[in-house]
Amino acid sequence: MQIQTPYSLQGNPAYQIIKVQKGIVGNLIYDDLGQCILRKLNEEFKGVRNIEDTTHYKPNQPIAFSNTPRALYIAELLRTDEEVMAMTQGTLKVLSPEEIVQYWEAIPNRNTTYADTDSVSLYPKEGPNEDLRRIVLNLLGKKPSQVKTPFVVSGLGVKKDTSLQNGFTFIETDFLQAREAPYLRKDCKVTYDQKEQGLVIADQGVSVWTPSGQSGLRRVYQNRYEDLGARDVFLLVSNEAGRVQFLQRPQGAENLEALIA
Repeated sequence: MQIQTPYSLQGNPAYQIIKVQKGIVGNLIYDDLGQCILRKLNEEFKGVRNIEDTTHYKPNQPIAFSNTPRALYIAELLRTDEEVMAMTQGTLKVLSPEEIVQYWEAIPNRNTTYADTDSVSLYPKEGPNEDLRRIVLNLLGKKPSQVKTPFVVSGLGVKKDTSLQNGFTFIETDFLQAREAPYLRKDCKVTYDQKEQGLVIADQGVSVWTPSGQSGLRRVYQNRYEDLGARDVFLLVSNEAGRVQFLQRPQGAENLEALIA
């Protein structure tokens, strides 16, 4: 009986502050895994402009044209799709905003590429992408009046819906999570706080850009201008500098933080 080994991500070592190796940060490429993921993406979003990806990639070329629905759909495939998980052994995930900052120095070609995270930013006031904002609030079981601070929301499923302006809708998954993000109240710098297990405002760190009106639902992405963007309203915009950024942790490393502590 042949023992399957997990997919080997090509990238840079990811370290904690105490220099304990946590895995690899790298980009999705057009290999067997990349072809499988694009096939499933295109099956779900066939005919949906700016989500279906009909780019003719060369072997091992980085998958480009990152945007919000593409990144979120791929994140869900990595969590739940049997064919994809058989290839990855569950060791890959799309980087979260917290991981973007935590592993900032390990991100390949950081100053020339951008990549959407596994999350969106949801603000207290009505605004851009309000239809999707209302859908997310409903999935979270929250009334608009209950939202007093910005949230970062991850674990959203994405499904084709051409009745909506963007051509997709959000659906609930078992991984849906909303995290209060007070650092999104204004432009600032953030670092990853190991004790808090999240991002905190700091004098030095990664710049975060936010909407002055604190409204709507927006994308969260690592910007090639050396910052974390959380104010862009255009969820479908993409270009060839876009990447799908993964973190690969060793098998059995899910409790590594507890072991270190």
